[in-house]
Amino acid sequence: MGEGSTEEQAGWPNDDFAGWLESLHEGVIATEPVETTVNGFAAIRVDLELDDDIECGWLPGLCVGLITNNGHEIRALNKGASYRVWVIEQGDEDPIAIVDGIARGEDAPWYGRSDAVMDTLAFGDIAPNPVQTLVPGLDQLTAFGCVEISVPDNIAELTNGRSRLFHPWNGRGLAVIPITDEPGLIFFSDRPHDLNGDPLATADEVVDEFTEAGAELTELDATTIDGVNARIFDVTTSDVSAIMLRFSPLDVKDDFLGWDVPAAGRIWLIDHPDRGLMMLSTHAFENVDEMLPVVTELGEAIVGSLTFTP
Repeated sequence: MGEGSTEEQAGWPNDDFAGWLESLHEGVIATEPVETTVNGFAAIRVDLELDDDIECGWLPGLCVGLITNNGHEIRALNKGASYRVWVIEQGDEDPIAIVDGIARGEDAPWYGRSDAVMDTLAFGDIAPNPVQTLVPGLDQLTAFGCVEISVPDNIAELTNGRSRLFHPWNGRGLAVIPITDEPGLIFFSDRPHDLNGDPLATADEVVDEFTEAGAELTELDATTIDGVNARIFDVTTSDVSAIMLRFSPLDVKDDFLGWDVPAAGRIWLIDHPDRGLMMLSTHAFENVDEMLPVVTELGEAIVGSLTFTP
């Protein structure tokens, strides 16, 4: 939080944590930062808390914004709590932030053990941030085995200012563009799976899964996407948000994980000769008359510009 501001801000650059600490509002109390390492990576550690007299800002139910990952999942500081923060360098990629919050005073002994817990932390290879900001123009995505899309100039308007794509976690084979707090979204599924977690090899198999689950599909004229054949279906259902497909076998462990059917949407089934069957889908869960044109416009812009990259 910058000096004297209670308004929403664009944010401090994530590669200048030291500069952020030097520019704190006087109501944010910070210890002297400590240079350390976490699992062999250089890091800065600092303890933070709020002065009891600080004026809280614009965040509903929160006081001072601390960290957000490209607009996804805000972590904040609140009165009466203390926070230990590690910001861990990741070379040319975005840093990793770890925030350990406790109730001020009564939980203070925890910090005597937190460093020992951090010593057990292990990272895999450095990788790009899984939450990607989408900007107008050409964007490179890791979805579908790496593609390039041309994002329309009104992307911020279409996504209510939250123009981002994220992968919930590695290995699940999906990416998602959430729209206006998720009454609408767009899914990229690298390989559709049935509810048992078995991969579906053909478009007909995917259609059978949907129809058996009670969705209504209307097939439209087929198209090609970067020279690859694709079938298109409009989908509707009265069983909104029911899970009808899985993104990977990892989804089977939880009933709520998978492809949730919209009240109305559109599906593109892409049969790539090398990458296999992939699915792009648009979802309008609520306010269909308002949301369906938005997700359709963005979905068609993506399909119309998508190219497969090495």
